[in-house]
Amino acid sequence: MGAGLWPGGKVIDENARYVPSGVEWVQQAVAEFNPEANTVVTADGKSIQYDYLVVATGLKLDFSAIEGMDASLVGQKGIGCVYAGPQAAEATARAIDTFIETGAPGCLVALPPK
Repeated sequence: MGAGLWPGGKVIDENARYVPSGVEWVQQAVAEFNPEANTVVTADGKSIQYDYLVVATGLKLDFSAIEGMDASLVGQKGIGCVYAGPQAAEATARAIDTFIETGAPGCLVALPPK
């Protein structure tokens, strides 16, 4: 989407569709983990044993940490961010296209995840 190759509807999907059969998808925050015992305890107190643990902390955008920045600015004045959702990714693609077409001075800034 950020490159303008696909519309939002093509890249948005339900995560559950990709969970293989036989896999229990636990949608809880982890309160603690014990690598020596190969266990995690969820926020609701459930203890889960594992053979392998993949930790994926996710993404947290914090535009307020940048003075003067707000998510509504994505797609304007050379500001781009594909992580703020489909509308921001599409706005970023439009900003890139405008820059390519007009050669407008300035730069396109892709904000990294924080």
